[in-house]
Amino acid sequence: WLQYNGKVYDGEILNEPIGDVTMRSHEASIGLNFKQKVGAVSQLMADVAYSYNYFRVPFGVYRYDSQAHYNQSVNHIETSLGWKSATGKIDYDANVEYGYFDFAKHGALYSSPEIMNAMSPVRENRFALKGQLSYIINECARVGADVNAHYLDYNRDYVIVEDSPSLALVMKDLAQDDYGIVSLTPRLDYAYETFSARIGARVDVCINSGRALYIAPDVNVHWKPVSVLSVYGRLGGGQYVNTMSQLYNDMQHML
Repeated sequence: WLQYNGKVYDGEILNEPIGDVTMRSHEASIGLNFKQKVGAVSQLMADVAYSYNYFRVPFGVYRYDSQAHYNQSVNHIETSLGWKSATGKIDYDANVEYGYFDFAKHGALYSSPEIMNAMSPVRENRFALKGQLSYIINECARVGADVNAHYLDYNRDYVIVEDSPSLALVMKDLAQDDYGIVSLTPRLDYAYETFSARIGARVDVCINSGRALYIAPDVNVHWKPVSVLSVYGRLGGGQYVNTMSQLYNDMQHML
């Protein structure tokens, strides 16, 4: 598959004393999805995708200087390899993922041009292993467990300089620049006619981030008594990785 997204904006930003701004973004992506059945119940899956985005950061290095804009580019790679199968009353699947994300320039707001040119930008490597195993008790119930492991590696980190008048964001080589979470979620699934529920508990083991051990409920309940009424409830929690690619999807000008 191929995809292109383009955006152009010329105008003013309300209540901002920077006058006219121009924002441009050009993103091209290419990817391949592969699925192959093996036997009657097994399946092999593979995905790879690459995206390149070139865009103009409107506020530049000084937020209130509309002429100090600069151009930024991003490389984003996502790959995965998965397998799913079943034997008897047991079904399982496993998936390995790798992601890479970088941008061309260090562009923290309030940084001087000298700092921007001297410091290299962040590069993120993401590794993930995901899997699930379940056993069918009867036609209405099954027990199982989900396992998710995420590991993030960076060449450097953003840190906030608290004694700076502007609370500037700067880049700094830290003693620890890798993070990880391993999650185990045992569960009981139940479904019968108009009612279904998943009752489980999530156990997170965090590496270099937050509390070392975190336990949270993982409960989902769905009741549909009639075709026009559906009631849904969820109780959850836990720790989750916050990747640069996810932040970029929310706001590309965070770079």
